[in-house]
Amino acid sequence: MQYGNEKANKKDYNGAIADFTKAINENDKDANVYFYRANAYSNLQNNDAAIKDFNQTLAISPNYPNARYYRANAKSNTKDYAGAIIDFTEAIAATPKNPDLYHYRANAKINTGDYKGAPG
Repeated sequence: MQYGNEKANKKDYNGAIADFTKAINENDKDANVYFYRANAYSNLQNNDAAIKDFNQTLAISPNYPNARYYRANAKSNTKDYAGAIIDFTEAIAATPKNPDLYHYRANAKINTGDYKGAPG
C-alpha cells in the first residue's frame, strides 16, 4: 500500500492501481486500500471502477470518512445523479458543516430537474 501511495503522490495512477491491487490480493479486508485505489481510478476518470472500489470500502467500513462524498462525485461523473444525491445526503449527515457537500448535492439535484430542492 505504501508503494501505491508513493506512486499516486507522483501522479503515476496506473502504477498506484497495480500496487493497490497487489495489496488487496494480500489482504482484501482493508478498507483503506480500496479507498486509495478508488481515488487512483477517479484520477484516471475511470468512474465505474472507482465506484466499485468505494462500494467495497463502505462494505468493509460503513462509516469510512469521505467515501460517500467521493463516491457521490464519481456517480455524478457517470450521470447517476439520483445515486449521487443519496450519497451526498448521507455524507452531509456525517459531516454537516462541510459546505461543499451541499453545493455538490444542489448541482446533482439541478441535473435531475429538482430546482425547488436544490437549495437544501
